[in-house]
Amino acid sequence: MEFGRLKKSEMAILILHLIIFIITPHLPRNILILTDTIIVRVALLAILLYSVYLGPVTGIATFIVIAFLFIERNRIKMKHLETIMSQSTPESEAIMSIETPATAPEQPLFEIPEVESHPFMPQSDSGDDSFAPVAETINAKQPLPTEGSNDGVQKAISQLYEWVNPNLAQAPL
Repeated sequence: MEFGRLKKSEMAILILHLIIFIITPHLPRNILILTDTIIVRVALLAILLYSVYLGPVTGIATFIVIAFLFIERNRIKMKHLETIMSQSTPESEAIMSIETPATAPEQPLFEIPEVESHPFMPQSDSGDDSFAPVAETINAKQPLPTEGSNDGVQKAISQLYEWVNPNLAQAPL
């Protein structure tokens, strides 16, 4: 039975995606952190590829649910980081290693370049404008000697036969 243009199996998958979408924010941190492992990522990729095979609507819905899983995982990680940072004291080693402007070493000032105005015309120190003609032989080019296509092929094949089996080199082509 079809529901609109969707089959009954596709509709069941979409309902399952909706349930996963609703449950994801309530999943424990340990389950969401599992998405960092390569096995789970490969499994999610396989699920995505299979759902694309089933149909474009299920493929898009699966992509959205998987993306939401990763978004929720990142949110949980940031929330965990915020709790750790709020519990650290000013005397902790991580906080003490941060340099403040008061504890940072003195930096040298930048050198200010001199401002000069340069015209766009050639100057005396910009090079020589004179042209020395090249030898007359530059225009006397000749084509390189080449072989005909049949001669070159036969020569190459005979050399190949000499490397592989010298007895075949004697056979006519």
